[in-house]
Amino acid sequence: MGLLALLGAIPSLSLVKIDKSVTVNVTGKDNNVAINGKKITDPKEKAKILEAINAENYLGIAHDSYPHNIIHEDLQDSFSTIKEAAVGSKDLNFLDKYTNKKYMKAIFMARAVHKAMLSNNNKYKRGLISKLILQLDKKFPKDGKKMLNLMTAKYFDSLIIPTLIELEKFPNTDKNFNKYLESLLHFFPTAVFVNNDTNNRIIFREISKRLGIENIPYIIVHALGDENIKKVDDAIPILQQEYQIIISHEYFCSDMGIKGRNTKIEEISTD
Repeated sequence: MGLLALLGAIPSLSLVKIDKSVTVNVTGKDNNVAINGKKITDPKEKAKILEAINAENYLGIAHDSYPHNIIHEDLQDSFSTIKEAAVGSKDLNFLDKYTNKKYMKAIFMARAVHKAMLSNNNKYKRGLISKLILQLDKKFPKDGKKMLNLMTAKYFDSLIIPTLIELEKFPNTDKNFNKYLESLLHFFPTAVFVNNDTNNRIIFREISKRLGIENIPYIIVHALGDENIKKVDDAIPILQQEYQIIISHEYFCSDMGIKGRNTKIEEISTD
């Protein structure tokens, strides 16, 4: 079988199917390509492989949800542990027991991206991880980024897993948990995530929605990077004109070494 046949290349090269025994490494700024350690020198062949990888840029090393076995050499060490994390993690196995497959696929891929974020923080690798995040969004446009947001903000550890533990005590655990997870992904009543594509109007709208809900003790607005933090700062004076609120901030350094801030908003009781 020829190399391109092995890679499952098709005219559009929009999908790369690689046998599980094959590892493709792309290294350095010159994008050197190696198949199972053998460097590809033919420019045309290399270009086709790179085009296919860039089109899909899939992780695919750890789980059946990842049919492609494409990894970047600089992330080799971190991605080589994903299989252990995905298969051996008590929490992930626990989730897999009850969670709808469509959600678990997004969770596994988000976990893989988060694993890379935890392992790499220099500027070059940030660019690569940004591509992986785009691919997560491409593969799971509805829930991918939301799953990653929940992981990076540690809501899986502090909220989702504990909720599942409680639900396991009652009948219909899988049905009730998936209903809970679906509602959380649709609308998280105590959290707002500010991303690069979130504008000031959306920030104000989402916070206002939550301030209008009774018995919500507070809202946490999660923002990563100076630009997103500024968006929140710009929205606060407008909110203060509309609502009686207390604002507090907690700064942190993200898994990728980027400045972040959690802004806590509490509505003052008028009783």
